[in-house]
Amino acid sequence: MKKFKIRASKAGAIMTNPRKGHTGLSKTSQSFVFQWIKEQIYNRPYEFYSKYTDRGNASEEAGIKLIAKFLNLGYIIKNEEYFENEYFTGTPDIILSDTVIDVKCSWDCFTFPLFETTTPNPDHADQLQVYMELTGKEKAILAYTLNDMPGHLLEREARYKANDLGLVELEPEQEQEVIARHTYSNLPYNLRVKTFPIKKDPERIEQIKNRVIECREFITDLMDSAPVVKSIKP
Repeated sequence: MKKFKIRASKAGAIMTNPRKGHTGLSKTSQSFVFQWIKEQIYNRPYEFYSKYTDRGNASEEAGIKLIAKFLNLGYIIKNEEYFENEYFTGTPDIILSDTVIDVKCSWDCFTFPLFETTTPNPDHADQLQVYMELTGKEKAILAYTLNDMPGHLLEREARYKANDLGLVELEPEQEQEVIARHTYSNLPYNLRVKTFPIKKDPERIEQIKNRVIECREFITDLMDSAPVVKSIKP
């Protein structure tokens, strides 16, 4: 079994603290570690699907282009370089000379953090801390974007709507309502992009490293004590 390392995007999954009066990994952290161990035992990646993650993945390229325009970065393509060190792994969305940027594509205007003044999700901030450690950058930007929903997802939303209404398919007017609900390119950039600068925090990075070590110790103890996995210990 390979050594446990945490993907940047999953750092928050192991950073929850146990309930007051308890020690060791929290139940949430343990659940993530159990999932990771199963990936190793069965040699299959855990796959999570939802319409929200599908939306984010499908809109990623559009989100990167929108950020590039908003920040006057010129022509930018998604970074494909994979980074890894003793504790972390990850592939940041955008890497500049001194800054790393991660792009989050919101489902719609109601999940877009228009009025927030601090990072809406601390897990995303931890993700950027890991990216900065992996790339050696001292600055990071967490960017939320609001993009038009891709066509194939609009078709799916129209089917869902038709099913909800007990119809085989939507009337043209109803279909246009679905399209209009998920179209934002007619709005100014300041209503479609929200950025949060993330300052590098060596103390937080050290905390995440220490939690990785705790997870490794938990895995070792489990492998030594659980009969179901003891048999496959290398």
